[in-house]
Amino acid sequence: MPSELAPIVRQTLNQSVYAELRRALINGSLHSGQVLGIVELARNLGTSTMPVREALARLVAEKALEAMPNRSVRVPLISIERLDDLLRARLLIEGMAVELAAANITDWEIQRLQTFMARTPASRTRPTKPRCTISNSISWCIRRRGPTCC
Repeated sequence: MPSELAPIVRQTLNQSVYAELRRALINGSLHSGQVLGIVELARNLGTSTMPVREALARLVAEKALEAMPNRSVRVPLISIERLDDLLRARLLIEGMAVELAAANITDWEIQRLQTFMARTPASRTRPTKPRCTISNSISWCIRRRGPTCC
């Protein structure tokens, strides 16, 4: 059986809330300029407000979110220039990751990547959740075979 399962990691509620909010940011579930309400997030996550407040503070410290003057928090607005910078950086990093991973890839992983690619219509112009899931799966294959520092 291929090792597809991630090890179980014990997390505190604070860590779990932080991880879920971070995942939502990465997957695009939270949109640029969106104001995040602590009470609403807590209700959606099924927690009290304290772990949400702490996770938001951590994400603000990491500059993944912005603290607003009225003590609210929002997803940062992104300019075309910043988006262009991020795209160029991502292309460089991902290209290098693929190059490093290709040296170690197995036949099973090549087959898995071909399956992922077959599920991704080339004509799609707007990312959708299934496409994000496939993209994450491809990234997983690359990270798995890349250098151990990644």
